[in-house]
Amino acid sequence: MEFLITLHRPLNICTRLALCALVGAGLFGCATNKPANADQVLTKKPASGTDYSFTEWLKAQPDNINELVVMSFSGGGVRAASLAVGTLEALHEKDLDSKIALISSTSGGSVASAIFAAKGPDGLRQLNESFLARDNMADLIPRLVPKVIMPGVNRSADFANFLEERLFAGGPLTYGGLIPKWQQKPPAPFVILNSTDMSSGRTFEFTQGMFSNICSDIRPFRLAQAVTASAAFPFLINPMPLQNYWTNTNCRPFVDADPNEDVKHWSTPAFKYLYPDQLGAARYRQSLQYSVNPRPPGAPIPDREIEYVHLLDGGLADNLGIRPLLRALSDNYALIKQKGVRSILLVQVNARSSKPNAIDVSGNIPSLVDVFWSVTLNPIDIATELSAYAAREFLVDLAKKGAGGLPGTNNAIAIYPAQVDFALMDEMDQRHRAEGIGTSWTLKGGQDTLSFLKSVANKQINTDPCFNAFEQAHQGLPVDPDGNCAFLQLSDISQPPVNISDLMDAHPPAAGPPAMAYPPAAPPPPPAAFRLSLEADVFFEFDQAALKPEGKLSLNNLAVRLVNASAKSVLITGHTDSVGGKIYNLGLSLARAEAVRDYLASSLNGLGYSAKLQVEGRGASEPLASNGTATGRSRNRRVEIEVQ
Repeated sequence: MEFLITLHRPLNICTRLALCALVGAGLFGCATNKPANADQVLTKKPASGTDYSFTEWLKAQPDNINELVVMSFSGGGVRAASLAVGTLEALHEKDLDSKIALISSTSGGSVASAIFAAKGPDGLRQLNESFLARDNMADLIPRLVPKVIMPGVNRSADFANFLEERLFAGGPLTYGGLIPKWQQKPPAPFVILNSTDMSSGRTFEFTQGMFSNICSDIRPFRLAQAVTASAAFPFLINPMPLQNYWTNTNCRPFVDADPNEDVKHWSTPAFKYLYPDQLGAARYRQSLQYSVNPRPPGAPIPDREIEYVHLLDGGLADNLGIRPLLRALSDNYALIKQKGVRSILLVQVNARSSKPNAIDVSGNIPSLVDVFWSVTLNPIDIATELSAYAAREFLVDLAKKGAGGLPGTNNAIAIYPAQVDFALMDEMDQRHRAEGIGTSWTLKGGQDTLSFLKSVANKQINTDPCFNAFEQAHQGLPVDPDGNCAFLQLSDISQPPVNISDLMDAHPPAAGPPAMAYPPAAPPPPPAAFRLSLEADVFFEFDQAALKPEGKLSLNNLAVRLVNASAKSVLITGHTDSVGGKIYNLGLSLARAEAVRDYLASSLNGLGYSAKLQVEGRGASEPLASNGTATGRSRNRRVEIEVQ
């Protein structure tokens, strides 16, 4: 989300708006602007190697990649762009930027991802000099503000031209121009710039897959236009229109069908999908593709006729840009394995703000300005929380696909989730400083503020336990699975949910003694003991003891491991952080341990495991890390399982 008006110049802006209102009212009427994808009709299926998709990026890479770095950059104006650049520079110092395969971004984060994809580390140096520390608002206000009240004037085109002048000097850069860069050494990453469909509220990502839904070719589309759509904060930059060419062109022969698509009618129940978001995305695709008359026989009847898509700031739907990234990885999981990937570093860069709101301490009726910011920003904050939760769902989704292999073998894939986030800062004065930085296109404080944001990014990425674990693996050093990073080897949870009848077939009741006297069989080896630490935030909502769906899925797979290990005893111990009283925490930790026990007992009903499952609650008495930080408290909230 980007604010193109800054409060340190209110009189100047108000004067301009007043003058524009008088002039505009008398001289300007409605105007018609061409859509941003004018004449960019998809006329044939892109040939292999020319399709702007993550699949084609992977195909362009050699085998035995071994490691991938994937990243998401949030919105937040130049503040977000600076935090993203600081993270990229920290990776560059360790020569890990060459491993970056995929970046998904929104709003200000899209400035950083676009320039890095186009120009690599050299582009970051240019971005520092020509954009991040400059007073961009001094140039943007005269360009945009006088046109705010002029009907039909295309301010998004003006902003795209401004970006092209500052970031892509030397001529327009198109998506087609990015594809050859995938063959470089190191290759340029695949970038997904995200915006929001104004009508549906759904994420519209700049990939050929999404453009095929409007029968349009993304390759001639300018990168600066996509950044503009990703950062088109309502009212100040007008929505960017794209034409849906399905309404007068039949793209069906050269648009691949979605292999997961099974919505035949709008009455299709949501339970056919793992997540409601999948159903909504399927219906959105159909609204775009079947807005054509006459429709093919048996085609679904969409709920909307969409001739044009109008794009706003991507933060309105997903301010982290995480969902398109997760879909890209999940949809290409088989190819990722085929390329020999064993480790994936997933870095989320979140420049969110959580400044106090003055209305929380006032009984006065909120002003129109207060209402405006509330209805605009609250949905963004909520979408950010949901996107962060989606990142956790991602691991479950990949596990559902099945990783194959055994832990420690060449088929195992380890995910290392790392974060750069103001909310994780330990020093509250520094955190308040970071969150107080404005989200316009000018950094107040210039180079000093830019250096501060970069130092925050550098410190957080270099002290993140999962980043350190990934770096150890990158250097060929052993990684402790019980260390500070709760990374996950997907092969550990790739088994299907427990099916009791299958387990009974695999472990039939013992037969009677044989009719003939054979030598006694060797006794079975003692069961292998193992210990697991389950992150409570994945299994339970905060301060709750009811299991979440993804927690139940992981416990299903744990049940399989218990049977395979012929477990004799299972001790389940709940732990909490230090927030709350001692008695309360003891009760909560015990209740969570009991919830795990009860679910395992239900899954293994009939196999004689109920008596083997013992529980304890130890509250906050055995912390693994300091309770003085958010990261430490999260680590301390856990359920440990010891199997003998």
